[in-house]
Amino acid sequence: MIHENRMSTAEWMSDDPMDHGYDMMIFDSNDERPERKKCKVMRKTAQKSSAKGLLYVPGMMEAGFPKDMAQMFNRHGYDFYTVDVSTMTRKKHPGEARYEQRELEDYFDGLRAGLEAMKNDGISGIVVLGHATGALAAILFLQAYAEEGTDVTAAVMNSPFLSYNKIFENDGGEWKRAVDIAKDALVKNKLRIPTLVLTSDNMGADSVKTGGNVTVFTVYDGEVDVPLEAADVKAVAYTEIFSWFQANGL
Repeated sequence: MIHENRMSTAEWMSDDPMDHGYDMMIFDSNDERPERKKCKVMRKTAQKSSAKGLLYVPGMMEAGFPKDMAQMFNRHGYDFYTVDVSTMTRKKHPGEARYEQRELEDYFDGLRAGLEAMKNDGISGIVVLGHATGALAAILFLQAYAEEGTDVTAAVMNSPFLSYNKIFENDGGEWKRAVDIAKDALVKNKLRIPTLVLTSDNMGADSVKTGGNVTVFTVYDGEVDVPLEAADVKAVAYTEIFSWFQANGL
């Protein structure tokens, strides 16, 4: 199900110079652009395996491994995975143009790679957590493959930019198209899985109408970049996420 990447390394390898306990695996992308031929998937496993895992989809210009977030989900029994989608993050590899983004579907190979790695590891309960641009791309991905299936059981969309789109006002309509598709998907429950949308009052809460099993939660006094929030704001966001997990049997 939606696992079309070609793995170029047979095993996980260490990508952790500070010895925080995370690994990485490289996948070949189906994209013909030379600068987008590789997708890196990183993971940090929980101390006790539970066959539950979370795939974090970073926003544009995010970089590195979110150690604090990984540890938080590990403590709750989730193996933590994230993807480094070439040219969508701060990290620049040889031959890449920084921040190149032709369309949000450029995220799709990274999502496929992350899901393939998780399935190969025996993860059966998969939650996708997308942030900002990564959340918007994840909504498009999950809607596009809802009928075929993605092995994803639930989704958390963290500030998916459904109303804050000034930074892409000159993109030729790509952003508006993506936002319209995402809003329609949430209103009409096209993802077909329980979905939590986190918004922030400071950035202008995303204008989301709930449909079916979509829940919207506003985090006050924050920017909803959970790992970087003040401790009290971060605590509110994580409390809501894990309470929602429990309510949905995740």
